[in-house]
Parts: sequence; structure tokens; C-alpha cells
Amino acid sequence: MGIYGAMRTSLSGMNAQSSRLSTISDNIANQNTTGYKRASTEFATFVATSGHGSYDSGSVTSSVRYSISQQGAKQYTTSAFDLMIDGNGFFPVVDAGGAVAYTRAGSFVPIVRLVETEDGTKQAVTRLINPAGFELLGQKLNADGTSSGAGALVPIELPSGELKPNVSRSGVFKANLPASTSVRSPWTPPAGTLPAEGTYDIKTSIVTYDPLGTKVTLDVYLAKTGANEWQVAVYDRGSESRPASLRGTSTLAFDPMTGKGSGGSLSFDIPHATETGATFPFTLDLTGMQQVDAPYTVYKAEADGNAASSLEGFEISTDGTLYEVYADGTRNPSYQIQLASFQSPDRLSTEPGNVYRETQQSGGVKFGTAGSAGYGSVNSGTLEASNVDLGTELAEMIQSQSAYTANSKVFQTGSELLDVLINLKR
Repeated sequence: MGIYGAMRTSLSGMNAQSSRLSTISDNIANQNTTGYKRASTEFATFVATSGHGSYDSGSVTSSVRYSISQQGAKQYTTSAFDLMIDGNGFFPVVDAGGAVAYTRAGSFVPIVRLVETEDGTKQAVTRLINPAGFELLGQKLNADGTSSGAGALVPIELPSGELKPNVSRSGVFKANLPASTSVRSPWTPPAGTLPAEGTYDIKTSIVTYDPLGTKVTLDVYLAKTGANEWQVAVYDRGSESRPASLRGTSTLAFDPMTGKGSGGSLSFDIPHATETGATFPFTLDLTGMQQVDAPYTVYKAEADGNAASSLEGFEISTDGTLYEVYADGTRNPSYQIQLASFQSPDRLSTEPGNVYRETQQSGGVKFGTAGSAGYGSVNSGTLEASNVDLGTELAEMIQSQSAYTANSKVFQTGSELLDVLINLKR
């Protein structure tokens, strides 16, 4: 069995080196493929049982390993939709059949596709799609940046260039109220008109926008009603078509030792500028108020929302938030790109299109926000190059060629010895 065993062993060696040459060939062919992860062939011995005084040669087995967890170099581009994960994580994508996969290749472009709506009609939508046809998934956000639902991932859809207003939902009022102001007690804000001059101490205005993008001005009146107490009254200033009205009141208490206020948030409804009887909810944050012996100083008095403006472009932040950028400078968050992670990413199953799918060896998928613990950051205008080093591949090619030749020589020598053995009978 010695000669036959040697021939079988050399044959397994040639097969193993053929597998190694195949991975080297794949690596070289994909050295310029965005996000490609290098494949390598690992060898392991297979030892046969040998008797005393004799040796039965075994063989060599090979397995393919992908260095998925090894990050490639950065390549800078000019497109906001060219994305790279700097650190751990994968982009979740979906194919035409709805199956979810994961990729490090972040070369996405906006492409119009016809999708079927719930009523069965076809609708043209713009989605972010990579060269292999996979659509990028994300979490839909409200106008204030909070999640719009249960956190389910959906294909990211970009709006068209129509004019778009954003209704005001929240605002911030942060200021210093002078401690030297005399106490005005009691103070009762009128309900149907604006307070008369001299009946209050301080006034500040905040501009908000209704759902149609029409400006609605809020006036914030403050009166000192105690040694360390101020009363806040928020009014809709009104217009020719609607009278002024009181929208909400609150009391601010201040620590006499530190001057810090204990006020929280004031929630109320704001009337539409043109539609009679319609309102929209609004919350004013008052947590930053203070009272020290200094002049009245406004640190911040503003609200979100904007008038109708044309869409100029998109931005993607390092935490994966996709912003719609409008001509007036407004940045409206619309989607959050959630990243996927695995306990053993090198054990993922590789599939065509430079995507991966989870396996038992990789562990289950976990989603998280870019930049949080265990997840890398998202870099816009950047692509991840393949982690293939051409010099290493060429050196390994020479090694495989030499090993294959040597194994073939063993096989040839065994064949010649068999010829000698057969010729002994002649």
C-alpha cells in the first residue's frame, strides 16, 4: 500500500494547491472590487493509521476562509451615497425577492423603481441600490429624528424635488432672568388678547410653522410672581384672520443658591395660520432657564420646522442618519441606517453580489446605531477598498506552483515504481 498511498497523498496535495490557486485567482480578479474580502485556503493534515515498521501516508485537506473582519483601505469619492463603515458592522440590504443580506460594499446610487402599493397600483419610487441590485435598508424617522414605528427596516426611499414644508413640533427657550426684578404678584394672563404693556416683565418671540409652511409667531411673556418664581405665558400672536390667544402657561421655580430653574417642558396646541379651527401640537423646552443677578439674556429661542423649500441634496452623518437638505438650509432627518453585527463575521456565508448571509457558525444578527458600542461609524463620500494585497497573492502563487510541481513529481515517481514492479514479472 506504500506506493499507492504515496500517489494518493500527492494527489490530495495537488488538489489542495489547486484550491489555493483558485482563491488566489479570485483575489487578484477582485482586487479593485469595492468591499471585497480576501479568500485564503487553509491546510490540515489527515493522518492514516500506520503499523509497526511500516508507514501509510495520509493526505492533506483544505478549507476556504474569508477575512471578512479585516477592513480595507479608504477611498474618497464625491458622492454622498458612497458609504464606508469605519469599524465593525455591515449594511443591511434586500434583494428583489425580499431576502435580507449584508454587505460592506457601500457603493449606492439613487435608482427609480416601480413598486406595488397596498391597493395594487404601481408607483415610481427612488431607492438606494448597489451595483449588484441590492437595496439599502434603514429605519424611517419622524421630522424630529425619532423612530416612526417599531423599528422595522424598510428600503430607503428618497423624495423628489417638490417644495416641502416641515411643521414645527418642538422648540427651546433658554435664557437668564434677572434676579433683581421686582416681584409682580398676582399676575393673571388674559386669554383672548395679548397682555397689556407694563403688566409683564419680559417678552420673547419664537417663529413656528404650520403644516402648510405658513409662519405662526409665538410670544413668550414672563412675569416675576415670587422671590424665586416666574410665570410663563405663551401666546399665538394672531393675524388679520384670527385673534391672539393664550396657548399655555407654566411656573418656573429657581434655586436661590444656584439660580438653576426647575421648569420642564410646556406642551400646547398651535392654531393653523389659515385653516380655522385646526391646530398642531407643540412642546417648548424650558429646562435651561436660570435666574442670576445679570441682565436678561436669551441663549436660545427657536423652534424646528420650516417654510416650503426646494430639495437641494442629501447628507449622511457618521451615525447613519440620512438628512434631506433644503434650499433654506433646513436639514430634515428621514432615515437611520442601522448596522448589522455578528459574533463571528468570518463565518458568514458568501454569495454573489459581494453580500453575506448569516450561518449557524456566524451567530445571529444584531442591529445597532453606527457609532454606538460595538459598531463602527458611517463615512459618507468614502468607499472601502478590497483587502487584497497583490504582492502577497503573487508570492503565494509562486509557492503554490512549486508545491503543485513537487506533488506531481511524487505522483510521477510512484507511477514509475509501479512500472518497475510490474516489469519484474516479465
